[in-house]
Amino acid sequence: MKIYLKLIMLVCFVLFLEQIAVSQNVGINVTGAEPNEKALLDIDVSGTNPKGLLIPRITDEEKLSITAPIPESLMIYNTTTQCFEAYNGTGWICIGCIDGEVPATFNTGVVEVQNLYTGRIWMDRNLGASHKAYFMQDTLAYGDLYQWGRRADGHQNRYSEVTDLQTPFNNPGHPYFISESDGGTGSFINWRNPGNDNFWQGVNGINNPCPSGFRVTTALEWELEYLTWPTQDATGAFNCPRKFVPAGRRFAVYDGALNDVGTNGRYWTSTFIPGTSFAKILCFGSTGVIIYDNTNGGEFSGGYYVAGRTTGASIRCIKD
Repeated sequence: MKIYLKLIMLVCFVLFLEQIAVSQNVGINVTGAEPNEKALLDIDVSGTNPKGLLIPRITDEEKLSITAPIPESLMIYNTTTQCFEAYNGTGWICIGCIDGEVPATFNTGVVEVQNLYTGRIWMDRNLGASHKAYFMQDTLAYGDLYQWGRRADGHQNRYSEVTDLQTPFNNPGHPYFISESDGGTGSFINWRNPGNDNFWQGVNGINNPCPSGFRVTTALEWELEYLTWPTQDATGAFNCPRKFVPAGRRFAVYDGALNDVGTNGRYWTSTFIPGTSFAKILCFGSTGVIIYDNTNGGEFSGGYYVAGRTTGASIRCIKD
């Protein structure tokens, strides 16, 4: 009897040791191969019955319902944006999308500033800016220049490389600014072909480039904003508490060349012109301010202001 008892205890001990070994390195395969010693979990499904790994699939709205505390490195697949996302300890970042894009990490500081007349809350700086503006030509406050409807994929960098190839995808899968070459005739003024009017429509809109809780400003919100400036021009834009700056633009043609930096400002709205390749854009300079949509004339501060969606312009996010 004692021999049987000792045998049972020995078997239990061996099983216990095996459980410890398994808990250190787990291998899932059909070959019986040992798991890689560097991996806690080693999955090998190569062979006659290959399979993949599915992580949780939820919408953008469902993602926002995940309550704190959220563990760092938690990963999901966002079915709204068709992108894989991970939590970095402070917010969700995109680490890759189905159409091949690997967006740049969002790194603009979020400081709120309120317009006491309209009650609206804005970010205190442009997307991509290092800080709020301390003077009108504060280059570190200029920030990035986005093409209408695109997210932060690297194209918004002021000196990003240029391609003249349009894309059929919501996210091109590359960091290039899409623009006609020098001498372009304006034959295309939309980086996406065919176009898509669903970009930037609200905080959960496709390709919303703003941080959580913020979105791209509508044309009406911009109009209500600039009416509260001390003067309706570039000076008034800077002298208001939101400190808007004349960050210039990148041309929709001519290889996306920079233009009017330090003199005029152009800020995208989320408002598009249905059935066209245009979207409304706020323009201000030394002589005035206008929301230009390519339908209400083209002269402002001595120049023709194109609002084609390939134009590179500033973004100032507003709280939803």
